Amino acid sequence: MSWASSYEALEVGDTTLHRLVADKAGGMGESPALIDGPTGYAVSYGTLASRIERVAAGLAARGFRAGDVLALWAPNLPQWVGVALGAMAAGGKVTGINPAFTRRELETQLADSGASMFVTVPALVPAALAAASAVGVREVLVLGEAEGATPIVELIGGDGPVPEVATEPDGVALLPYSSGTTGLPKGVMLTHSNLVASVRQVRSGLRMTGRDTTLAVAPFFHIMGFVVSLASGSTVVTMPRFDPEHLFDLIQRHRATVLAVPPVMAALARSPMVGEYDLSSLELLVSGGAPLGAGLQRAVAERYLRAAVGQAWGMTETTFGATMPDRELGTVPGSVGRVMPNTGLRVVDSDTGGDLGAGERDDLWVRERRSWPATWAIPGPPPRPSTPTVG
Repeated sequence: MSWASSYEALEVGDTTLHRLVADKAGGMGESPALIDGPTGYAVSYGTLASRIERVAAGLAARGFRAGDVLALWAPNLPQWVGVALGAMAAGGKVTGINPAFTRRELETQLADSGASMFVTVPALVPAALAAASAVGVREVLVLGEAEGATPIVELIGGDGPVPEVATEPDGVALLPYSSGTTGLPKGVMLTHSNLVASVRQVRSGLRMTGRDTTLAVAPFFHIMGFVVSLASGSTVVTMPRFDPEHLFDLIQRHRATVLAVPPVMAALARSPMVGEYDLSSLELLVSGGAPLGAGLQRAVAERYLRAAVGQAWGMTETTFGATMPDRELGTVPGSVGRVMPNTGLRVVDSDTGGDLGAGERDDLWVRERRSWPATWAIPGPPPRPSTPTVG
């Protein structure tokens, strides 16, 4: 059994992620791009574009070159996005690290990714310095101030030129680590083309625009959090950690319209605090990272009557997802949504590679391509891949 996307095919490979964001920022001016949830500190699109350039220039002045890796060990903060995109603009790759990692886990990812620059927050600087010394990271920078680390203001405060780096769309941009549920996390090499295509795919179904405000509940070190935050010209309100009361307060205070969340749908459906806040601004709730059963999906929909409720399915290797809900067309409760643009799915027999019928279970294969003809159909069984083919 196979499925092809019903969405119009998208262009892939024509730009890089930082250029895509910079082009969007050029038309948004002083509209807020990012707001720090706890403090209300806002970064406009114009400022974000400038910060990307200054980070790129500052990194280049410190010897960061095309192909180098910058590690980011921090919770969701507005600075996360500017630093990550600035590193990419300098020709580098970015690996986000879980702030809850132990020192051993931290050192493992730093060493495996080959990070040469390391950015963190003041509270984590002592552990960051020890880990950097152990694996040979060249410099530790801090989003703020802390002894032993270079303040990020020194990086963006210089007047050096923005590096002229011929970053290619097929160059690796992001190195998230995944598969921790089935073994040790492994680096997933995502190119600019992967990321740009994913941003455009998400726009097709979630249909986010400049009038939307979304809460960054999913962590930026996870592909879901990073892609959704860049999916449109909307305003992103960052949450350093998940807390139901804080979440409801931010929805009310910022009149959030879109919520893309990891497995917290049960809290949204059952928390007694829901009735204490005005959550009527919500128009779309998207679940990812865990199954959303039909009963729970209906329960959430009954509490948020104005919102479309659905789920996306994918993996880090597919950049964001292979399926997603559609904001206008809706989804069937319990369904994982619609096949994303430029994507095809097959359910196959793991022994023979032959197609299976409706209701039969075995392997699910995912294919993504730069473009598909309008009447695309999946051909006969290819050699079985060890992992889904991406790109």
